[in-house]
Amino acid sequence: QIKKKATLGGALIEAWLNSILSGPTTTAVNALSGFLTTGMAPVEKALGAAARGDLKRAGRELKRYVYLARAAQDSIRLAHAVLKDNRAVLDPLTSSVREGQYGPSQITNRLLETRMANSTAGVEAARWIGTIFNLPSRFLTAGDELFKQLNYRSAMEAGLVEQAIKNGMTDSKEIASYATEQMQRLIQDGQYLARKQFTKEARNNPAIKNITDPYEKAEAIGKYVEAEMKKYSPLAERALKQSQEVTFTDPLTKDRGHFINISRNLSNAVNESPGLRLFFPFVRTPSNIIKYVMDRTPLALLNKQTRDSFNIFNKELFSANAQIREDAVGRMMFGTSLMTTGYMLALNGNLTGGGPSDRNQQKVLRDAGWQPYSIRIGDKYVSYRRMDP
Repeated sequence: QIKKKATLGGALIEAWLNSILSGPTTTAVNALSGFLTTGMAPVEKALGAAARGDLKRAGRELKRYVYLARAAQDSIRLAHAVLKDNRAVLDPLTSSVREGQYGPSQITNRLLETRMANSTAGVEAARWIGTIFNLPSRFLTAGDELFKQLNYRSAMEAGLVEQAIKNGMTDSKEIASYATEQMQRLIQDGQYLARKQFTKEARNNPAIKNITDPYEKAEAIGKYVEAEMKKYSPLAERALKQSQEVTFTDPLTKDRGHFINISRNLSNAVNESPGLRLFFPFVRTPSNIIKYVMDRTPLALLNKQTRDSFNIFNKELFSANAQIREDAVGRMMFGTSLMTTGYMLALNGNLTGGGPSDRNQQKVLRDAGWQPYSIRIGDKYVSYRRMDP
Protein backbone atom coordinates (compact mmCIF):
# COMPACT_ATOMS: atom_id res chain seq x y z
CA GLN A 1 0.00 0.00 0.00
CA ILE A 2 1.35 3.43 -0.99
CA LYS A 3 1.92 5.78 1.90
CA LYS A 4 0.82 9.26 0.77
CA LYS A 5 3.06 11.09 3.24
CA ALA A 6 6.27 9.52 1.89
CA THR A 7 8.71 12.29 0.91
CA LEU A 8 12.14 12.43 -0.65
CA GLY A 9 13.49 13.97 2.57
CA GLY A 10 11.93 11.18 4.66
CA ALA A 11 13.41 8.52 2.39
CA LEU A 12 16.87 10.13 2.57
CA ILE A 13 16.71 10.39 6.38
CA GLU A 14 15.62 6.74 6.59
CA ALA A 15 18.60 5.70 4.47
CA TRP A 16 20.94 7.88 6.56
CA LEU A 17 19.69 6.52 9.89
CA ASN A 18 20.17 2.96 8.66
CA SER A 19 23.69 3.81 7.51
CA ILE A 20 24.45 4.98 11.07
CA LEU A 21 23.13 1.68 12.43
CA SER A 22 24.83 -0.49 9.82
CA GLY A 23 27.60 -2.89 10.73
CA PRO A 24 27.74 -6.06 12.82
CA THR A 25 29.33 -4.21 15.76
CA THR A 26 26.22 -2.09 16.35
CA THR A 27 23.98 -5.16 16.25
CA ALA A 28 26.30 -7.06 18.59
CA VAL A 29 26.45 -4.17 21.06
CA ASN A 30 22.65 -3.90 21.07
CA ALA A 31 22.37 -7.63 21.76
CA LEU A 32 24.99 -7.47 24.52
CA SER A 33 23.19 -4.51 26.10
CA GLY A 34 19.89 -6.42 26.17
CA PHE A 35 21.61 -9.48 27.60
CA LEU A 36 23.24 -7.51 30.43
CA THR A 37 20.16 -5.48 31.42
CA THR A 38 17.99 -8.62 31.28
CA GLY A 39 20.46 -10.47 33.49
CA MET A 40 20.58 -7.61 36.01
CA ALA A 41 16.83 -7.15 36.45
CA PRO A 42 16.06 -10.18 38.70
CA VAL A 43 19.09 -9.48 40.90
CA GLU A 44 18.02 -5.86 41.42
CA LYS A 45 14.51 -6.87 42.46
CA ALA A 46 15.86 -9.62 44.74
CA LEU A 47 18.20 -7.15 46.45
CA GLY A 48 15.34 -4.74 47.04
CA ALA A 49 13.16 -7.47 48.54
CA ALA A 50 16.03 -8.74 50.71
CA ALA A 51 16.71 -5.19 51.97
CA ARG A 52 13.06 -5.06 53.08
CA GLY A 53 13.54 -8.35 54.91
CA ASP A 54 11.35 -10.39 52.57
CA LEU A 55 13.74 -13.25 51.76
CA LYS A 56 11.00 -15.48 50.32
CA ARG A 57 10.11 -12.82 47.79
CA ALA A 58 13.79 -12.34 47.02
CA GLY A 59 14.03 -16.06 46.25
CA ARG A 60 10.98 -15.85 44.00
CA GLU A 61 12.53 -12.92 42.15
CA LEU A 62 15.68 -14.96 41.49
CA LYS A 63 13.47 -17.68 40.05
CA ARG A 64 12.89 -15.26 37.19
CA TYR A 65 15.98 -16.82 35.60
CA VAL A 66 14.00 -20.05 35.27
CA TYR A 67 11.14 -18.15 33.62
CA LEU A 68 13.59 -16.43 31.28
CA ALA A 69 14.91 -19.82 30.18
CA ARG A 70 11.35 -21.06 29.55
CA ALA A 71 10.56 -18.01 27.44
CA ALA A 72 13.70 -18.29 25.28
CA GLN A 73 12.33 -20.54 22.53
CA ASP A 74 9.14 -18.56 21.88
CA SER A 75 11.03 -15.26 22.13
CA ILE A 76 13.55 -16.35 19.49
CA ARG A 77 10.71 -17.50 17.21
CA LEU A 78 8.94 -14.16 17.50
CA ALA A 79 12.16 -12.21 16.98
CA HIS A 80 12.69 -14.14 13.73
CA ALA A 81 9.14 -13.23 12.62
CA VAL A 82 9.82 -9.56 13.38
CA LEU A 83 13.04 -9.69 11.35
CA LYS A 84 11.02 -11.02 8.44
CA ASP A 85 8.03 -8.65 8.71
CA ASN A 86 9.83 -5.57 10.14
CA ARG A 87 6.99 -4.99 12.59
CA ALA A 88 7.12 -5.52 16.34
CA VAL A 89 4.57 -7.85 17.95
CA LEU A 90 4.56 -7.04 21.66
CA ASP A 91 5.09 -3.29 21.58
CA PRO A 92 4.60 -2.01 18.01
CA LEU A 93 4.67 1.70 18.93
CA THR A 94 8.12 1.90 20.52
CA SER A 95 11.57 0.94 19.31
CA SER A 96 15.22 1.81 19.94
CA VAL A 97 15.43 2.50 16.19
CA ARG A 98 12.32 4.59 15.46
CA GLU A 99 11.13 7.56 17.49
CA GLY A 100 7.54 7.23 16.32
CA GLN A 101 5.07 4.60 15.20
CA TYR A 102 6.11 1.69 13.04
CA GLY A 103 5.16 2.02 9.40
CA PRO A 104 6.08 1.04 5.87
CA SER A 105 9.48 2.01 4.49
CA GLN A 106 9.68 5.63 3.37
CA ILE A 107 12.13 4.54 0.67
CA THR A 108 9.77 1.91 -0.70
CA ASN A 109 6.75 4.21 -0.66
CA ARG A 110 8.64 7.07 -2.23
CA LEU A 111 9.69 4.77 -5.07
CA LEU A 112 6.11 3.54 -5.40
CA GLU A 113 5.01 7.11 -6.04
CA THR A 114 7.09 7.08 -9.21
CA ARG A 115 6.66 5.11 -12.42
CA MET A 116 7.86 1.99 -10.62
CA ALA A 117 4.30 1.51 -9.37
CA ASN A 118 3.10 0.98 -12.95
CA SER A 119 4.41 -2.58 -13.19
CA THR A 120 4.64 -5.66 -10.99
CA ALA A 121 8.42 -5.77 -11.47
CA GLY A 122 8.67 -2.12 -10.41
CA VAL A 123 6.64 -2.72 -7.23
CA GLU A 124 8.78 -5.72 -6.29
CA ALA A 125 11.98 -3.77 -6.99
CA ALA A 126 10.78 -0.91 -4.76
CA ARG A 127 10.04 -3.34 -1.91
CA TRP A 128 13.42 -5.03 -2.24
CA ILE A 129 15.28 -1.70 -2.28
CA GLY A 130 13.43 -0.58 0.85
CA THR A 131 14.14 -3.92 2.54
CA ILE A 132 17.86 -3.81 1.76
CA PHE A 133 18.27 -0.24 2.99
CA ASN A 134 16.37 -1.09 6.19
CA LEU A 135 18.28 -4.26 7.06
CA PRO A 136 20.21 -2.60 9.96
CA SER A 137 17.01 -1.35 11.60
CA ARG A 138 15.36 -4.73 10.97
CA PHE A 139 18.10 -6.52 12.91
CA LEU A 140 17.89 -4.04 15.79
CA THR A 141 14.09 -4.25 15.84
CA ALA A 142 14.33 -8.05 16.01
CA GLY A 143 16.83 -7.73 18.86
CA ASP A 144 14.43 -5.44 20.71
CA GLU A 145 11.64 -7.98 20.24
CA LEU A 146 13.77 -10.82 21.57
CA PHE A 147 14.62 -9.09 24.85
CA LYS A 148 11.18 -7.52 25.23
CA GLN A 149 9.52 -10.90 24.86
CA LEU A 150 11.96 -12.51 27.31
CA ASN A 151 11.36 -9.89 29.97
CA TYR A 152 7.63 -9.52 29.37
CA ARG A 153 6.98 -13.24 29.56
CA SER A 154 9.18 -13.83 32.60
CA ALA A 155 7.68 -10.83 34.42
CA MET A 156 4.16 -12.01 33.60
CA GLU A 157 4.88 -15.50 34.94
CA ALA A 158 6.47 -14.05 38.09
CA GLY A 159 3.43 -11.79 38.56
CA LEU A 160 1.03 -14.69 38.14
CA VAL A 161 2.93 -16.65 40.77
CA GLU A 162 2.60 -13.70 43.17
CA GLN A 163 -1.10 -13.51 42.28
CA ALA A 164 -1.58 -17.22 43.07
CA ILE A 165 0.10 -16.79 46.46
CA LYS A 166 -2.10 -13.79 47.27
CA ASN A 167 -5.14 -15.89 46.33
CA GLY A 168 -4.18 -18.35 49.07
CA MET A 169 -2.45 -21.08 47.07
CA THR A 170 0.33 -22.80 48.99
CA ASP A 171 1.14 -25.95 47.02
CA SER A 172 4.05 -25.28 44.63
CA LYS A 173 2.63 -27.58 41.91
CA GLU A 174 -0.75 -25.87 42.12
CA ILE A 175 0.90 -22.45 41.84
CA ALA A 176 3.02 -23.53 38.85
CA SER A 177 -0.03 -25.04 37.14
CA TYR A 178 -2.04 -21.84 37.67
CA ALA A 179 0.75 -19.66 36.26
CA THR A 180 1.20 -21.91 33.20
CA GLU A 181 -2.52 -22.00 32.40
CA GLN A 182 -2.89 -18.25 32.74
CA MET A 183 0.18 -17.64 30.58
CA GLN A 184 -1.41 -19.68 27.79
CA ARG A 185 -4.58 -17.59 28.12
CA LEU A 186 -2.91 -14.20 28.28
CA ILE A 187 -0.12 -14.61 25.74
CA GLN A 188 -0.88 -16.62 22.64
CA ASP A 189 1.16 -15.13 19.80
CA GLY A 190 3.42 -12.80 21.76
CA GLN A 191 0.98 -9.89 21.92
CA TYR A 192 0.36 -7.62 24.92
CA LEU A 193 -2.86 -9.38 25.99
CA ALA A 194 -4.72 -12.09 24.07
CA ARG A 195 -7.97 -10.23 23.34
CA LYS A 196 -8.84 -12.89 20.72
CA GLN A 197 -8.62 -15.59 23.38
CA PHE A 198 -10.97 -13.63 25.68
CA THR A 199 -13.41 -13.21 22.80
CA LYS A 200 -13.29 -16.93 22.09
CA GLU A 201 -13.91 -17.71 25.77
CA ALA A 202 -16.89 -15.33 25.79
CA ARG A 203 -18.45 -16.98 22.75
CA ASN A 204 -18.05 -20.41 24.37
CA ASN A 205 -19.47 -19.22 27.67
CA PRO A 206 -22.84 -21.05 28.16
CA ALA A 207 -24.56 -17.97 29.56
CA ILE A 208 -23.52 -15.85 26.58
CA LYS A 209 -23.89 -18.66 24.05
CA ASN A 210 -27.60 -19.02 24.84
CA ILE A 211 -28.38 -15.36 24.16
CA THR A 212 -30.47 -15.22 20.96
CA ASP A 213 -30.52 -11.48 20.32
CA PRO A 214 -27.35 -10.66 18.26
CA TYR A 215 -26.97 -7.13 19.65
CA GLU A 216 -27.36 -8.29 23.23
CA LYS A 217 -24.93 -11.16 22.57
CA ALA A 218 -22.34 -8.80 21.08
CA GLU A 219 -22.69 -6.49 24.08
CA ALA A 220 -22.23 -9.42 26.50
CA ILE A 221 -19.10 -10.57 24.64
CA GLY A 222 -17.73 -7.04 24.75
CA LYS A 223 -18.33 -6.73 28.49
CA TYR A 224 -16.62 -10.08 29.16
CA VAL A 225 -13.57 -9.16 27.09
CA GLU A 226 -13.24 -5.71 28.71
CA ALA A 227 -13.61 -7.22 32.20
CA GLU A 228 -10.78 -9.69 31.51
CA MET A 229 -8.60 -6.97 29.97
CA LYS A 230 -9.18 -4.77 33.00
CA LYS A 231 -8.41 -7.65 35.35
CA TYR A 232 -5.02 -8.46 33.84
CA SER A 233 -3.99 -5.08 32.42
CA PRO A 234 -2.14 -3.91 35.58
CA LEU A 235 0.00 -7.04 35.55
CA ALA A 236 0.61 -6.76 31.79
CA GLU A 237 1.46 -3.06 32.07
CA ARG A 238 4.11 -3.72 34.74
CA ALA A 239 5.61 -6.50 32.61
CA LEU A 240 5.60 -4.30 29.50
CA LYS A 241 7.22 -1.44 31.43
CA GLN A 242 10.06 -3.73 32.47
CA SER A 243 10.52 -4.96 28.90
CA GLN A 244 10.75 -1.35 27.74
CA GLU A 245 13.20 -0.43 30.49
CA VAL A 246 15.75 -3.14 29.65
CA THR A 247 15.64 -2.19 25.94
CA PHE A 248 15.74 1.59 26.64
CA THR A 249 12.46 2.14 24.78
CA ASP A 250 10.35 3.64 27.60
CA PRO A 251 8.02 6.34 26.26
CA LEU A 252 9.18 9.85 27.17
CA THR A 253 6.36 10.96 29.49
CA LYS A 254 6.02 13.96 31.80
CA ASP A 255 5.77 11.89 34.98
CA ARG A 256 9.33 10.52 34.60
CA GLY A 257 11.11 13.64 35.83
CA HIS A 258 12.61 16.86 34.49
CA PHE A 259 15.37 15.28 32.41
CA ILE A 260 12.97 12.98 30.53
CA ASN A 261 10.51 15.86 30.10
CA ILE A 262 13.24 17.93 28.41
CA SER A 263 14.07 14.94 26.20
CA ARG A 264 10.37 14.57 25.40
CA ASN A 265 10.15 18.17 24.21
CA LEU A 266 13.24 17.68 22.05
CA SER A 267 11.82 14.47 20.59
CA ASN A 268 8.54 16.22 19.77
CA ALA A 269 10.43 19.04 18.08
CA VAL A 270 12.42 16.55 15.97
CA ASN A 271 9.25 14.68 14.97
CA GLU A 272 7.57 17.93 13.93
CA SER A 273 10.65 19.15 12.01
CA PRO A 274 12.24 16.10 10.34
CA GLY A 275 15.24 18.18 9.26
CA LEU A 276 16.38 18.23 12.90
CA ARG A 277 16.82 14.45 12.63
CA LEU A 278 20.16 15.19 10.94
CA PHE A 279 21.40 16.77 14.18
CA PHE A 280 19.45 14.58 16.63
CA PRO A 281 19.10 11.17 14.92
CA PHE A 282 18.03 9.45 18.15
CA VAL A 283 16.57 11.05 21.27
CA ARG A 284 14.55 8.49 23.21
CA THR A 285 17.13 5.71 23.46
CA PRO A 286 20.08 7.90 24.64
CA SER A 287 17.77 9.66 27.13
CA ASN A 288 16.58 6.33 28.54
CA ILE A 289 20.16 5.07 28.82
CA ILE A 290 21.12 8.15 30.87
CA LYS A 291 17.99 7.75 33.03
CA TYR A 292 18.76 4.03 33.47
CA VAL A 293 22.17 4.90 34.91
CA MET A 294 20.84 7.72 37.10
CA ASP A 295 18.20 5.42 38.61
CA ARG A 296 20.97 3.08 39.75
CA THR A 297 22.86 5.67 41.79
CA PRO A 298 21.90 7.87 44.76
CA LEU A 299 21.12 10.53 42.11
CA ALA A 300 17.79 8.74 41.73
CA LEU A 301 16.63 10.55 44.88
CA LEU A 302 16.81 13.80 42.91
CA ASN A 303 13.87 12.50 40.87
CA LYS A 304 10.57 13.58 42.47
CA GLN A 305 8.78 10.43 41.29
CA THR A 306 11.39 8.23 42.98
CA ARG A 307 11.35 10.37 46.15
CA ASP A 308 7.58 10.11 46.39
CA SER A 309 7.60 6.34 45.90
CA PHE A 310 10.64 5.77 48.10
CA ASN A 311 9.24 8.14 50.78
CA ILE A 312 12.18 7.93 53.21
CA PHE A 313 10.34 10.10 55.74
CA ASN A 314 7.39 7.77 55.98
CA LYS A 315 7.00 6.48 59.54
CA GLU A 316 5.80 3.09 58.36
CA LEU A 317 8.58 1.23 56.60
CA PHE A 318 6.22 -1.15 54.82
CA SER A 319 3.52 0.99 53.23
CA ALA A 320 1.31 0.33 50.21
CA ASN A 321 4.21 1.44 47.99
CA ALA A 322 6.58 -1.18 49.35
CA GLN A 323 7.13 -2.90 46.01
CA ILE A 324 7.91 0.36 44.22
CA ARG A 325 10.23 1.32 47.06
CA GLU A 326 12.06 -2.01 47.08
CA ASP A 327 12.59 -1.77 43.32
CA ALA A 328 14.18 1.66 43.80
CA VAL A 329 16.38 0.34 46.62
CA GLY A 330 17.41 -2.69 44.58
CA ARG A 331 18.40 -0.55 41.59
CA MET A 332 20.45 1.81 43.75
CA MET A 333 22.13 -1.01 45.67
CA PHE A 334 23.11 -2.94 42.55
CA GLY A 335 24.13 0.12 40.53
CA THR A 336 26.12 1.69 43.36
CA SER A 337 27.89 -1.64 43.97
CA LEU A 338 28.91 -1.81 40.31
CA MET A 339 30.13 1.80 40.33
CA THR A 340 32.08 1.29 43.54
CA THR A 341 33.69 -1.86 42.15
CA GLY A 342 34.60 -0.02 38.95
CA TYR A 343 36.06 2.88 40.93
CA MET A 344 38.22 0.55 43.03
CA LEU A 345 39.43 -1.32 39.93
CA ALA A 346 40.31 2.00 38.27
CA LEU A 347 42.07 3.18 41.42
CA ASN A 348 44.25 0.07 41.34
CA GLY A 349 44.97 0.42 37.63
CA ASN A 350 42.96 -2.67 36.70
CA LEU A 351 40.30 -0.68 34.81
CA THR A 352 41.30 2.01 32.32
CA GLY A 353 39.43 4.80 30.60
CA GLY A 354 40.45 7.10 27.78
CA GLY A 355 43.72 8.08 29.43
CA PRO A 356 45.42 11.48 29.31
CA SER A 357 44.39 13.88 26.54
CA ASP A 358 48.01 14.76 25.85
CA ARG A 359 49.25 12.55 23.00
CA ASN A 360 52.81 12.38 24.31
CA GLN A 361 51.70 11.22 27.75
CA GLN A 362 49.40 8.65 26.19
CA LYS A 363 52.21 7.41 23.92
CA VAL A 364 54.43 6.86 26.96
CA LEU A 365 51.69 4.80 28.62
CA ARG A 366 51.03 2.78 25.44
CA ASP A 367 54.73 2.05 25.00
CA ALA A 368 54.72 0.67 28.54
CA GLY A 369 51.94 -1.76 27.59
CA TRP A 370 48.98 0.31 28.80
CA GLN A 371 45.72 0.11 26.81
CA PRO A 372 42.71 2.48 26.98
CA TYR A 373 39.17 1.32 27.77
CA SER A 374 40.33 -2.05 29.02
CA ILE A 375 40.32 -4.39 31.99
CA ARG A 376 43.72 -5.60 33.14
CA ILE A 377 43.87 -9.32 33.86
CA GLY A 378 47.33 -10.24 35.08
CA ASP A 379 49.74 -8.62 32.61
CA LYS A 380 47.23 -8.45 29.76
CA TYR A 381 44.64 -5.82 28.87
CA VAL A 382 41.22 -6.89 27.55
CA SER A 383 39.34 -4.13 25.72
CA TYR A 384 35.73 -3.28 26.59
CA ARG A 385 35.58 -0.31 24.18
CA ARG A 386 32.35 -1.37 22.44
CA MET A 387 30.63 -3.05 25.38
CA ASP A 388 28.62 0.09 26.04
CA PRO A 389 24.88 -0.02 25.13
